[in-house]
Amino acid sequence: MRLVVLYILLAVLLLVILAVFAVPYGVDVAYSGGQVRVGLKAGPLRLPVFPKKELTGKKLERAQRRKAARAARKEAKKAAKERAAAKKQKDQTQAVKPKKTMDPELLLALAQMGTRAMGRFFRSFTIDRLELRYVVATGDPYNTAVAYSWLCAGIAALPALAGDRIRVRHRDVEIGMDFTGEKPEMEGRIAVSLCLGRLVGVGAVFAWEFIQWKSKHRREKSPAAAERKSDDGREQDQRTHGRDDDQAQAAG
Repeated sequence: MRLVVLYILLAVLLLVILAVFAVPYGVDVAYSGGQVRVGLKAGPLRLPVFPKKELTGKKLERAQRRKAARAARKEAKKAAKERAAAKKQKDQTQAVKPKKTMDPELLLALAQMGTRAMGRFFRSFTIDRLELRYVVATGDPYNTAVAYSWLCAGIAALPALAGDRIRVRHRDVEIGMDFTGEKPEMEGRIAVSLCLGRLVGVGAVFAWEFIQWKSKHRREKSPAAAERKSDDGREQDQRTHGRDDDQAQAAG
Protein backbone atom coordinates (compact mmCIF):
# COMPACT_ATOMS: atom_id res chain seq x y z
CA MET A 1 0.00 0.00 0.00
CA ARG A 2 2.81 2.36 0.88
CA LEU A 3 4.47 1.62 -2.43
CA VAL A 4 1.28 2.53 -4.31
CA VAL A 5 1.00 5.80 -2.42
CA LEU A 6 4.63 6.56 -3.21
CA TYR A 7 4.05 5.90 -6.91
CA ILE A 8 1.00 8.18 -6.86
CA LEU A 9 2.95 10.97 -5.17
CA LEU A 10 5.79 10.62 -7.68
CA ALA A 11 3.33 10.72 -10.57
CA VAL A 12 1.66 13.84 -9.17
CA LEU A 13 5.05 15.49 -8.65
CA LEU A 14 6.07 14.64 -12.20
CA LEU A 15 2.82 16.10 -13.57
CA VAL A 16 3.35 19.29 -11.57
CA ILE A 17 6.91 19.64 -12.88
CA LEU A 18 5.77 19.06 -16.46
CA ALA A 19 2.97 21.59 -16.02
CA VAL A 20 5.38 24.20 -14.64
CA PHE A 21 7.74 23.79 -17.59
CA ALA A 22 4.97 23.50 -20.21
CA VAL A 23 2.75 26.38 -19.11
CA PRO A 24 3.54 29.62 -20.99
CA TYR A 25 4.55 32.61 -18.91
CA GLY A 26 4.50 36.11 -20.29
CA VAL A 27 3.63 39.76 -20.12
CA ASP A 28 0.71 41.70 -21.59
CA VAL A 29 1.16 45.40 -22.31
CA ALA A 30 -1.63 47.63 -23.63
CA TYR A 31 -1.86 51.33 -24.42
CA SER A 32 -5.17 53.11 -24.88
CA GLY A 33 -6.45 56.58 -24.15
CA GLY A 34 -3.08 57.78 -22.91
CA GLN A 35 -2.89 55.06 -20.26
CA VAL A 36 -0.58 52.06 -20.07
CA ARG A 37 -1.72 48.76 -18.60
CA VAL A 38 0.72 45.98 -17.77
CA GLY A 39 -0.15 42.48 -16.64
CA LEU A 40 1.60 39.18 -16.07
CA LYS A 41 0.20 35.85 -17.15
CA ALA A 42 0.84 32.23 -16.36
CA GLY A 43 -1.26 29.94 -18.52
CA PRO A 44 -4.88 31.04 -18.10
CA LEU A 45 -4.12 33.18 -15.03
CA ARG A 46 -3.77 36.95 -15.35
CA LEU A 47 -2.24 39.29 -12.76
CA PRO A 48 -2.54 43.07 -13.27
CA VAL A 49 0.65 44.88 -12.32
CA PHE A 50 0.17 48.46 -13.50
CA PRO A 51 -1.62 50.70 -12.73
CA LYS A 52 -1.80 49.63 -9.11
CA LYS A 53 -5.04 49.80 -7.22
CA GLU A 54 -5.32 52.48 -4.58
CA LEU A 55 -5.09 51.07 -1.07
CA THR A 56 -7.31 52.19 1.76
CA GLY A 57 -7.72 51.41 5.46
CA LYS A 58 -5.73 48.50 6.86
CA LYS A 59 -4.21 47.59 3.49
CA LEU A 60 -2.76 51.09 3.23
CA GLU A 61 -1.32 50.86 6.75
CA ARG A 62 0.27 47.48 6.03
CA ALA A 63 1.74 48.83 2.79
CA GLN A 64 3.22 51.81 4.63
CA ARG A 65 4.74 49.55 7.29
CA ARG A 66 6.27 47.31 4.62
CA LYS A 67 7.65 50.37 2.84
CA ALA A 68 9.20 51.65 6.08
CA ALA A 69 10.71 48.23 6.79
CA ARG A 70 12.23 48.08 3.29
CA ALA A 71 13.68 51.57 3.74
CA ALA A 72 15.22 50.53 7.08
CA ARG A 73 16.77 47.41 5.53
CA LYS A 74 18.13 49.48 2.68
CA GLU A 75 19.74 51.94 5.10
CA ALA A 76 21.24 49.07 7.10
CA LYS A 77 22.74 47.52 3.96
CA LYS A 78 24.12 50.89 2.92
CA ALA A 79 25.76 51.38 6.32
CA ALA A 80 27.23 47.86 6.21
CA LYS A 81 28.70 48.54 2.76
CA GLU A 82 30.25 51.78 3.99
CA ARG A 83 31.84 50.00 6.97
CA ALA A 84 33.19 47.26 4.69
CA ALA A 85 34.64 49.85 2.32
CA ALA A 86 36.31 51.71 5.20
CA LYS A 87 37.78 48.48 6.54
CA LYS A 88 39.10 47.58 3.12
CA GLN A 89 40.81 50.96 2.78
CA LYS A 90 42.52 50.56 6.17
CA ASP A 91 43.84 47.11 5.33
CA GLN A 92 46.77 47.84 3.00
CA THR A 93 48.76 44.69 3.76
CA GLN A 94 46.84 42.39 1.48
CA ALA A 95 48.83 40.98 -1.42
CA VAL A 96 47.72 42.16 -4.81
CA LYS A 97 46.68 39.16 -6.87
CA PRO A 98 47.64 39.20 -10.54
CA LYS A 99 44.68 39.59 -12.83
CA LYS A 100 43.85 36.59 -14.91
CA THR A 101 43.66 37.19 -18.63
CA MET A 102 40.98 35.56 -20.72
CA ASP A 103 42.00 33.19 -23.49
CA PRO A 104 41.26 34.85 -26.89
CA GLU A 105 40.13 31.48 -28.28
CA LEU A 106 37.72 31.13 -25.35
CA LEU A 107 36.32 34.63 -25.93
CA LEU A 108 35.80 33.91 -29.63
CA ALA A 109 34.11 30.57 -28.91
CA LEU A 110 31.86 32.13 -26.28
CA ALA A 111 30.89 34.90 -28.71
CA GLN A 112 29.96 32.38 -31.41
CA MET A 113 28.03 30.13 -29.03
CA GLY A 114 26.35 33.16 -27.45
CA THR A 115 25.20 34.42 -30.85
CA ARG A 116 23.63 31.08 -31.68
CA ALA A 117 22.07 30.89 -28.21
CA MET A 118 20.55 34.37 -28.60
CA GLY A 119 19.00 33.32 -31.91
CA ARG A 120 17.46 30.25 -30.31
CA PHE A 121 16.36 32.37 -27.34
CA PHE A 122 14.43 34.84 -29.51
CA ARG A 123 12.90 32.01 -31.52
CA SER A 124 11.58 30.51 -28.28
CA PHE A 125 9.37 33.56 -27.71
CA THR A 126 5.82 33.70 -29.01
CA ILE A 127 3.82 36.87 -29.65
CA ASP A 128 0.31 35.75 -28.74
CA ARG A 129 -1.34 39.02 -29.70
CA LEU A 130 -0.10 42.05 -31.63
CA GLU A 131 -2.63 44.84 -32.09
CA LEU A 132 -1.99 48.34 -33.38
CA ARG A 133 -4.36 51.07 -34.43
CA TYR A 134 -2.63 54.24 -35.53
CA VAL A 135 -4.12 57.33 -37.14
CA VAL A 136 -1.61 59.59 -38.87
CA ALA A 137 -2.24 63.30 -38.39
CA THR A 138 0.28 66.14 -38.79
CA GLY A 139 -1.91 69.21 -39.43
CA ASP A 140 -0.78 69.32 -43.07
CA PRO A 141 -2.48 67.04 -45.65
CA TYR A 142 0.69 66.57 -47.72
CA ASN A 143 2.87 65.65 -44.73
CA THR A 144 0.12 63.36 -43.48
CA ALA A 145 0.01 61.46 -46.78
CA VAL A 146 3.82 61.14 -46.89
CA ALA A 147 4.00 59.91 -43.29
CA TYR A 148 1.19 57.44 -43.98
CA SER A 149 2.98 55.98 -47.02
CA TRP A 150 6.29 55.61 -45.15
CA LEU A 151 4.59 54.01 -42.15
CA CYS A 152 2.69 51.51 -44.30
CA ALA A 153 5.87 50.58 -46.18
CA GLY A 154 7.76 50.03 -42.93
CA ILE A 155 5.05 47.88 -41.38
CA ALA A 156 4.75 45.81 -44.55
CA ALA A 157 8.50 45.09 -44.46
CA LEU A 158 8.59 44.00 -40.83
CA PRO A 159 7.42 40.37 -41.38
CA ALA A 160 10.08 39.88 -44.06
CA LEU A 161 12.79 41.26 -41.78
CA ALA A 162 11.71 39.12 -38.84
CA GLY A 163 11.44 35.95 -40.93
CA ASP A 164 10.87 32.86 -38.80
CA ARG A 165 12.71 34.25 -35.76
CA ILE A 166 9.55 35.23 -33.88
CA ARG A 167 6.15 33.55 -34.11
CA VAL A 168 3.07 35.76 -34.15
CA ARG A 169 -0.22 33.97 -33.50
CA HIS A 170 -2.61 36.90 -33.85
CA ARG A 171 -1.84 40.11 -35.73
CA ASP A 172 -4.22 43.05 -36.19
CA VAL A 173 -2.64 46.24 -37.53
CA GLU A 174 -4.72 49.16 -38.80
CA ILE A 175 -3.21 52.38 -40.14
CA GLY A 176 -5.38 55.34 -41.01
CA MET A 177 -5.14 59.03 -41.94
CA ASP A 178 -6.80 62.17 -40.61
CA PHE A 179 -6.16 65.15 -42.89
CA THR A 180 -7.90 67.54 -40.49
CA GLY A 181 -6.30 66.33 -37.25
CA GLU A 182 -3.34 67.95 -35.54
CA LYS A 183 -2.06 65.05 -33.44
CA PRO A 184 -1.83 61.33 -34.19
CA GLU A 185 -3.86 58.78 -32.26
CA MET A 186 -2.61 55.37 -31.24
CA GLU A 187 -3.87 52.27 -29.46
CA GLY A 188 -1.92 49.08 -29.13
CA ARG A 189 -1.45 45.84 -27.32
CA ILE A 190 1.26 43.20 -27.30
CA ALA A 191 1.26 39.91 -25.39
CA VAL A 192 4.49 37.88 -25.31
CA SER A 193 4.89 34.43 -23.76
CA LEU A 194 7.66 31.93 -23.17
CA CYS A 195 7.69 28.37 -21.87
CA LEU A 196 10.31 27.48 -19.29
CA GLY A 197 10.93 24.20 -21.11
CA ARG A 198 12.18 26.07 -24.19
CA LEU A 199 14.38 28.28 -22.04
CA VAL A 200 15.90 25.23 -20.36
CA GLY A 201 16.47 23.72 -23.80
CA VAL A 202 18.36 26.82 -24.95
CA GLY A 203 20.57 26.65 -21.86
CA ALA A 204 21.16 22.92 -22.27
CA VAL A 205 22.25 23.32 -25.91
CA PHE A 206 24.61 26.15 -24.95
CA ALA A 207 26.12 24.07 -22.12
CA TRP A 208 26.57 21.05 -24.43
CA GLU A 209 28.31 23.17 -27.08
CA PHE A 210 30.61 24.65 -24.44
CA ILE A 211 31.47 21.20 -23.03
CA GLN A 212 32.28 19.91 -26.52
CA TRP A 213 34.47 22.93 -27.28
CA LYS A 214 36.23 22.64 -23.91
CA SER A 215 36.96 18.94 -24.46
CA LYS A 216 38.28 19.57 -27.98
CA HIS A 217 40.36 22.52 -26.79
CA ARG A 218 41.86 20.45 -23.97
CA ARG A 219 42.82 17.65 -26.38
CA GLU A 220 44.44 20.11 -28.78
CA LYS A 221 46.44 21.75 -25.96
CA SER A 222 47.59 18.47 -24.41
CA PRO A 223 51.31 17.45 -24.64
CA ALA A 224 50.42 14.40 -26.74
CA ALA A 225 48.67 16.58 -29.30
CA ALA A 226 51.64 18.96 -29.39
CA GLU A 227 53.99 16.00 -29.92
CA ARG A 228 51.85 14.60 -32.73
CA LYS A 229 51.79 18.02 -34.34
CA SER A 230 55.57 18.26 -34.08
CA ASP A 231 55.98 14.78 -35.60
CA ASP A 232 53.64 15.68 -38.44
CA GLY A 233 55.69 18.81 -39.08
CA ARG A 234 58.94 16.84 -39.20
CA GLU A 235 57.44 14.27 -41.57
CA GLN A 236 56.19 17.06 -43.81
CA ASP A 237 59.65 18.65 -43.84
CA GLN A 238 61.24 15.30 -44.69
CA ARG A 239 58.82 14.73 -47.56
CA THR A 240 59.48 18.25 -48.83
CA HIS A 241 63.26 17.78 -48.69
CA GLY A 242 62.92 14.37 -50.39
CA ARG A 243 60.97 15.90 -53.26
CA ASP A 244 63.56 18.66 -53.58
CA ASP A 245 66.38 16.11 -53.74
CA ASP A 246 64.55 14.06 -56.38
CA GLN A 247 64.00 17.16 -58.48
CA ALA A 248 67.68 18.11 -58.13
CA GLN A 249 68.83 14.64 -59.19
CA ALA A 250 66.45 14.66 -62.16
CA ALA A 251 67.74 18.09 -63.20
CA GLY A 252 71.37 16.83 -62.90
